[in-house]
Amino acid sequence: MKRRIVLLFSLIILALGGPRQLFAWDGAFFDLFQVPFSAREAALGGNHAAQADDVSTLQSNPAGFRSVDPDLSIGTVNVSLYNGPNSPGVTSSTWDLFGPLHIAYVGNGLGFGLFSDSNINIGASGPYTTIMTENLVAIAGYAFRIPLPDKWQSTLDVGFSVPLFLAARSLNTRDIHALSSNSPLQFFIDQPFISATGISAELGILYNWNNTFSVGIAGRNLAVTSSTYYSTLHNYIDGSPPDQNATTTLPMDISVGIRWNPPIKMSTTYIDGFTILADYNDIFDFIIYPAGARNLLLHFGLGMEITLLKVVKLRAGFYQLLPSGGLSLDLSFFTLDFAVFGRELSAQPWTTPVYGYMAGIRFHT
Repeated sequence: MKRRIVLLFSLIILALGGPRQLFAWDGAFFDLFQVPFSAREAALGGNHAAQADDVSTLQSNPAGFRSVDPDLSIGTVNVSLYNGPNSPGVTSSTWDLFGPLHIAYVGNGLGFGLFSDSNINIGASGPYTTIMTENLVAIAGYAFRIPLPDKWQSTLDVGFSVPLFLAARSLNTRDIHALSSNSPLQFFIDQPFISATGISAELGILYNWNNTFSVGIAGRNLAVTSSTYYSTLHNYIDGSPPDQNATTTLPMDISVGIRWNPPIKMSTTYIDGFTILADYNDIFDFIIYPAGARNLLLHFGLGMEITLLKVVKLRAGFYQLLPSGGLSLDLSFFTLDFAVFGRELSAQPWTTPVYGYMAGIRFHT
């Protein structure tokens, strides 16, 4: 009965639309296409350890909980579409829906969030392969300030957060068109099924000088995951023993970034903000996780954001040697975002690039 309730809950989330894929399956990082937290991060070239100005600091750097102005987000829907090669000789399409379950708050040293995410990947290499994933993630954390002399005009914050996640994944080799004549449950009932739970630890340091220049160091995704494998979804529902259990420890992603806000507003009345971001991500992957180490050039991330008349934001970025860009309209109680961005799926530059499109709406106060 308990398993049926968990399954029903997952299907309800999927029907509503249903975080971010932050963790991993089988030791490979959970986020197949490295889906950004929002269209803003997508356009700015990924996560930035020194960026702390909205709820995205829940993912980028927990030290930002102390310096960011209080930001409450009570609903977000991000729709992503990817088309491209998944591996040599294999093409795929992926749809990702982040939300609508999205409750997040950062500010005054506190940070917490509850998110849902739905992901469907359809690959074609002879027969179709459909992978459907449901994620539910809760994050909570705290940041505190270390006093510095007033004459330094600086702040130094240290923070931590603990993400928890529950996930379910079903793999199907049937033609996706069969969904038109079967219910979603019938489509997957005799196919392999995996459930997973996990806990992660994230740490961060953020130094800010005169609200103009910031340096951030973030340690992300040090996680332990427990996965349970069933030969069919039917066996899981019936309470049959699993075919396999596995516990995986994931290495921490240690990243460093800088943020520069030049006082450009003083020279023009049309520009209300200008931000430049630069990061080097996953610095020690060749030591901590040699099997997943990537070319050094794929670790760099660059981003630029210009705010016009306090409403329009134009963004551009560069990550894994692939460009990105986007725009945003801040309409007081909600924000509309759009982004186009690229991600490299292999360990070498320009080998298996994938380009994605993301559109989102975020309700906030």
